[in-house]
Amino acid sequence: MKADLNTLVLRSQHILASDLDDEVVMMDVESGSYFSMPGPAGRIWNLLETEQTIKSLTETLISEYDVSAEQCEAEVLPFVNSLIERDLIILPNGENK
Repeated sequence: MKADLNTLVLRSQHILASDLDDEVVMMDVESGSYFSMPGPAGRIWNLLETEQTIKSLTETLISEYDVSAEQCEAEVLPFVNSLIERDLIILPNGENK
């Protein structure tokens, strides 16, 4: 399933993460894979600590960064969908299972 702006998203519970300078370093405890999310990607990860829509996520990013709504949505949607595909974030309603 591809997420859209109204999709609820949340971080997966099997990911351990830590802030390190201007990035978030993560480990998937189920697969043993490591990930790094620098800058705005790390900010997205931190915002997903609580369940929210992608629209709400982009609104927060627009208020924090010098980016238009169109550009933010165009970049965040594919990024979030890639995280869903890798099981790094989940859809709380279970649609990605």
